[in-house]
Parts: sequence; C-alpha cells; structure tokens
Amino acid sequence: MQRRAIFLSQFKAIARRINDKPASAVTQLAELLTANPEFLVEDNETLNLFNDMADAVEQNYPEEALVQLRQSLTSFWRKIFLQEKIDIFFCGSKENAATFFSVMNKPEVNNLFFIHIMPEQGIVYESFSAQLAACQNPVVIYDHSAAEITKIVEIHNAVAVVDYQQLMTLQALPLSDFQDMLVSFLQHKHQQAVAKRPQTLILGSSYGYYAFPQNLLKKSVNLSMHSLDLRQALAMMNHYTDDKKIKNIVLMSGYFDVFYEISKTRMQANIHFLNIFSHYNHKNNILLSAAKNTDFLLVSDEELMASLIPLNRGNEKLLQYKQALDDEARQHQSSSEVEKIRQLTDFLPPEAQLENARHRAGLHNKLSKYQESRATNTRILHQMCALAKEKGIRIHYVIPPFPPAYFQSLDPQMVASFRQVLKSVESYHFTVHELQGDKSFASSDFRDGDHLNYQGAVKIVKLLKKRGLVL
Repeated sequence: MQRRAIFLSQFKAIARRINDKPASAVTQLAELLTANPEFLVEDNETLNLFNDMADAVEQNYPEEALVQLRQSLTSFWRKIFLQEKIDIFFCGSKENAATFFSVMNKPEVNNLFFIHIMPEQGIVYESFSAQLAACQNPVVIYDHSAAEITKIVEIHNAVAVVDYQQLMTLQALPLSDFQDMLVSFLQHKHQQAVAKRPQTLILGSSYGYYAFPQNLLKKSVNLSMHSLDLRQALAMMNHYTDDKKIKNIVLMSGYFDVFYEISKTRMQANIHFLNIFSHYNHKNNILLSAAKNTDFLLVSDEELMASLIPLNRGNEKLLQYKQALDDEARQHQSSSEVEKIRQLTDFLPPEAQLENARHRAGLHNKLSKYQESRATNTRILHQMCALAKEKGIRIHYVIPPFPPAYFQSLDPQMVASFRQVLKSVESYHFTVHELQGDKSFASSDFRDGDHLNYQGAVKIVKLLKKRGLVL
C-alpha cells in the first residue's frame, strides 16, 4: 500500500481514540506526523491541528479542547484525502457491483476495480493485492458475500473498508432494481401523512405494522414496517416533524430492538425489507442521521465515506425508480391488500402458538450479543429525545403485550438491559408504555407467537387511547 493510504488509515485509527485515551492518542499522532513530514505544509489545516494538539495537552484535555481538536483532526484528514481522486475496489457479487457503479460519479473517481467474490470459493487476496498496493487513495467496498475480506489484515491499510449495504442505506440509495409491493404501500402512507397532516405519526417494526390498522385510526397515520429499526425511525421522525401539526410520535418495538440494526443484517428476510426502505428513503429524500462535523473521524467508515464518495443522483436509472412509485393505482391496491391482512382475526392453535413463540424468542435472544448496536441505539434514542424537545413533541414508546410463552422464553438479561436503556431516556418528551402482562389480552388476540391480530389491535388501540394517546 502506498505511504499516503497507510498514513490516512493510521491517522484515522488514532483519531478515533481521542475521546477514550486523549493523552496517548495525541502522542501517537505527533509521532505519526513526525514520521510523515511530506504531509505537513504551512496551511490553516496544519497550523490549526498543531495549535489544537498543544492546547489540549496544556489544558489537560478538557472537553472543550477535545471538541476543537476533533474539528481540526477532521479538517486535516479531509484535506489530504480530497487531494487525490479515490480508487474504488468493489468486492462481491456482479449484481451489487453493477448497482453501485451505476450511481458513481465516474469522472470524480480515479479507478474502479471489481473483484468477483463467490463465497463457496473463498477470497484470494493475491488476485488484487498488487493493484491495491499501487493506489494512493484506495477505498474497499464489500457486500455480504465478501464479508470475509475484513479478516485480511492488509485490507485495513486502505483508507477505508466499507460495508456496501450500510453505505447505500446511509446514502438513501436503492439496493437493487426490485420494488416490492410494500414500497408502494409505504409510499401511499407517506402521501397520507403529507395530505392529512395528522397529530400523531406511528413508527415501528412488524409489531406496530399489525397493531395499528388504518381503519382504527382517526388522528394518526401508521408508517410502521417489518424490520424497521431505530435509526430508520429517527430518520423518518426527523423528516416528518418539519410539519408543525405533528405533536406525537408512537414508537412500537420489541425487547430486542436496541440490539438490532437492519443495515448490518445478514438474514435474507431482513435484507428484503432493507431494500424496501432503500427505495422509500430514496423516493422521499429521507436521510439517515449523519455525524456532526466535529465527530467526523469518530464515526464508522460507512458514515465517513457516505459524505465523501462522489455519486451521481441525477442518473436515468434513479429517476426511473422514483417515477415508478408515483403510480397511484398501485399505491391504493397495495394499501388495500395490506389492510385486508391487518384485519384478519386468525390465531394459531395453542400448541402451534407455543412452538412459534419459543422459536421467535430464540431468534431474538441471539441479538443480545450485539453490544455495539446497543450503544448505537442508545445514542439514537437520546437523539430522538433531543429532537422531540426541540420540536415540542412527545414520544410514546410502546412495548406491546406478548403471549406468555414468548415472554417467558426471552433472555431475562436482555430484557433487563433493554429496560435499562429506556429508563435512561425517560422524560416528559419520552414516555414508556410497557404492556406486557396486561390481562385483557388472550392467546386468541395473537396471529402467531408474538404479533397481535386484528382482535388484539382493537384492544391495544382502546388501551392506548385510555392512556391519553391521540390515535
């Protein structure tokens, strides 16, 4: 790898430790800069960096000095990065590579390399190591078929190593050509939210999707969808609350949701819904939360590159995706079909519900190991609270009731950890409604092992209205 790429990679890695270990990070940065004098010139970015490093040391690293230092670290790194066009190495499937390359602003890129990865054959680093080593500004992008590439030590000498799925999600770009019926359904709900200007917006995962059929709602619109996570909910909340008529947000999730991020998923069912969100976000310019400028280098490589990789959003294919979602007949048909499903009162026989409840709980328990996602979602919840306070709205975070077999099969430590996170954000602007154990719900109120049917939806809407929620 060229010295420039290694320098940028090492500088970024050290800068990300500035909050946790400021003294050692500043020392390491000074050593790195001394060893690479070719990147030091007498300009504002360089002078500000040295001055802010010195101030942080002299003042013994107070938060005010660290904020200023993070800003100068970002400015210095960004300046050097932008001095050269980037080289993109895409590792993965032909389909994903074609989708990604189609939205690239190619004149702004030095070289595009495609490394076709077939999971059953493994990754042969030597097949592209020479090209990678010759580049000044290499960025490696991989899809999930090529995830093993992150285990190759030399790869991390690239300027950034980026998950394709997360990058496209952050950029609000479609992941594939396929537009599911549910994209049209969501677009219909979007049109309702814009036209009706409701007092309440409902956002949630599949629990919210089934719990709030539109015919039970008078003053709210339900934009819930299978697999919707907290980052997507924050982006939608931020987008729609520009309308000052919205005064309430209802968020509905399960006990596992603080451990879950859809953009990191490997499950095909979740990837299917991620693609739905990618088209919906692209159509409506719903952007997932970005880092503050002062924290630029502290974020993930995906968030960092989301604002730096040159894209062409005006190309013909992207315009066609948007136009396809303007089909009002398809919107109404999709919405009608979904509402028919929501109004079903079917429920499983006792033994089948017991088996399904235990199976679903087992799947959700596996998510509790993702502590990094827990930390990310905790920050997102605090961002939601700050946004609610700024906009003068209230968030009602609802955990629906579940069949006893499901709740009893959940990992108690996961449940306790989830409750701890919610307790840390409870305030006037963020009220928690945990409905588990409410005796008014029977097994016949659930369509399967953990989702309410229409009969259960009628009950939960009445219950929440009694608690003062405007629905």
